[in-house]
Amino acid sequence: MAIYHLSAQVISRSSGRSSVAAAAYRLGTMLTDKRTGLVHDFRRRGGVDSIHTLAPVNAPDWVNDPSQLWNEVERAEKRKDAQTAREINIALPRELDLTALCTLTLDYARAVFVEHGMVAQVAFHDIETFNPHAHIMLTTRTIGPDGFGGKERTWNDRQMLDDWRREWEQHANRALEQAGVAVRIDCRSLEAQGIEREATQHLGPKAAAMEARGVETHRKRYITPTPEAMSHTRAREDRAREQKKMTISQPEAKPQQPSSEEVKARERARTLAEARALDEQEAVLTEAAERCQRRAVRYDECAADKALAVKEMRRRKAAWRRWLGLPACGEAKAVKSALKALELAEEHRRYADEAARERKRFIESEAVRVVRARVEQLRAEDLAAVENSVREQQWREAPLVLVPLPEHTTDAVIKPPRRRLRPRL
Repeated sequence: MAIYHLSAQVISRSSGRSSVAAAAYRLGTMLTDKRTGLVHDFRRRGGVDSIHTLAPVNAPDWVNDPSQLWNEVERAEKRKDAQTAREINIALPRELDLTALCTLTLDYARAVFVEHGMVAQVAFHDIETFNPHAHIMLTTRTIGPDGFGGKERTWNDRQMLDDWRREWEQHANRALEQAGVAVRIDCRSLEAQGIEREATQHLGPKAAAMEARGVETHRKRYITPTPEAMSHTRAREDRAREQKKMTISQPEAKPQQPSSEEVKARERARTLAEARALDEQEAVLTEAAERCQRRAVRYDECAADKALAVKEMRRRKAAWRRWLGLPACGEAKAVKSALKALELAEEHRRYADEAARERKRFIESEAVRVVRARVEQLRAEDLAAVENSVREQQWREAPLVLVPLPEHTTDAVIKPPRRRLRPRL
């Protein structure tokens, strides 16, 4: 049964939310927020049937790319409490087919939002279930050929939301009338409609899933008496009956067990990948040890140069400086620099020794030995297979040998060469 539901919410940074993350969840895709560097991956999320992007005629082409669109939305905002996007959640009438639902929702978004200058991204969820609905992500700034412009504050008015709710009622009822369905929806409250009964309580996805499994939830508010057409059980039964008419049951395909050759090939590929990873790690450790050794040698050379400079400086001391016992100008600084170079050389030599010991421990570890033993075994098997193939080819290409018969016989018998035994692998 068609029900009326249209809710709106603003996605704001003040609550720690991001339009990129919200769009990735509703579109069921992976988007990277370039402002924060976070990757939002919701590709494993089910229930997303189709995605549509609607934009004004003067909008640039990149609005059709969700990643660029919502990253540009985030880039246009400077405040830490900025409102980056708006979301409209709409319940779709189950009486309409898939094409009619898409046409109804897209025409509504185009007439109500896009015509006023917004970019609307529509995501249809759970179309083939008892809860078909659509999420409409909207921008909060005007857009032109050069990108986003200023904020449009009138879109935040309460009266604007009431107009959107009335527009959805009119669009949905017009579509239901064209489809020949007698039921209608109303955006007014039960009190405004003059209906004296208690309103239902929204379950939410988690409570609805628990109820579908047969778990009783305390969030549900039952209506006394509950109209039969509005019960979730009736909706599920109707939808299951419709799907049974549309789909053709197919026998389950039994999973094929991999053959021994496939298992062997997978094991070989895994062994070679592990060997390559170990070789790369060994190369990294070797490079670290060599780098530390080169630095130690360079600092040794630097210390030797400093010592020669000090020696030359002392040799050129003036007599009066020697008589007073004062160091030559700059000698103390040169001595300190030479000692510092020696300390650095010794430190990097220790680093090099430690890196060499680490590399030795890595090479002698049990995991490395096991993997390399398997690699050597594979190489031996490959070599044996190649040799066996060569021997078999030589045997096939060997010439035939004619053996003469005794003198009383005029014919000759063709005797094949002695077959060589193949090595057992």
